Amino acid sequence: MAAVEKQIIALPTRSKTGHGDAITQITEAVSHVTIDIPSGKGGILYAVEIALTFVAATVLNVGGAVRFRNSSADWDPFYLPTGVYTVVTEGGDALKPFKFDCWKKLPGNSTVYVDYIPNDNLSQYLEITLHWYMTERDPDLETFVDIVHPLKADDISATTRTQVTTTWAHNAADVIPIPGHKGGTLKAVILQVFGTLTTVVLGGGLIEYFVDSHDITPMEFYTTMLTAVGASGANCINPQVIPHSHEVKANSNYSAWVTNRNALAQTTTFGIVWERPYATKR
Repeated sequence: MAAVEKQIIALPTRSKTGHGDAITQITEAVSHVTIDIPSGKGGILYAVEIALTFVAATVLNVGGAVRFRNSSADWDPFYLPTGVYTVVTEGGDALKPFKFDCWKKLPGNSTVYVDYIPNDNLSQYLEITLHWYMTERDPDLETFVDIVHPLKADDISATTRTQVTTTWAHNAADVIPIPGHKGGTLKAVILQVFGTLTTVVLGGGLIEYFVDSHDITPMEFYTTMLTAVGASGANCINPQVIPHSHEVKANSNYSAWVTNRNALAQTTTFGIVWERPYATKR
């Protein structure tokens, strides 16, 4: 997805992990995970991994949305959906860590903060891994990603074409706003379905993207499907990251409409991933 910076392939890599305390909330947990970057060992972030720890429970889901922040660098916007685990009555499966490729300046002696807003109140916490090239140089590119993430209270139980909306304070206008000084080139879209698994009901569906600055249509995708048969089963899915390309214009606003396959109570998170040449000053 992200462009390859060939000049830094031979540089040493570092990785560091952090995890939060178990939470049972559906409100945002600010600084749920904190990771300190050692002095003299900063560089260029090239990937983040998001893992989840929980004990499965019927009719309760795990997963949500996260925001990455850095104490010494401007990373905004850097929002991602997590993986989703949902179970009906009985069942189990493995939810792998979600790895997201990116380019970010990662200064030494800085702190990375990860905010988390769970979709449901199942006891859970994040396990985060940062991967970076250890170097004093700046990245050639920087990655931004933003999402419209509906909360569980925003569930849709219908198959009619509906705009993706959210009651979450972040992007509560139901659009992804591109900052005035951070336009660039679209690299991918990111999609994630959050559903409460129900026997013989399908989750997911069709999503259509729009932007108010120029014509990007048609821009349509199908999401991952959720389903179960009988009184046992679990679905474990990570976000889809689908390559796509067009100009991302500053001060524009992205929106999306979803048409669900079936009337399973669910939400769909949509996002965009874009890159621009790294700028040392904002």
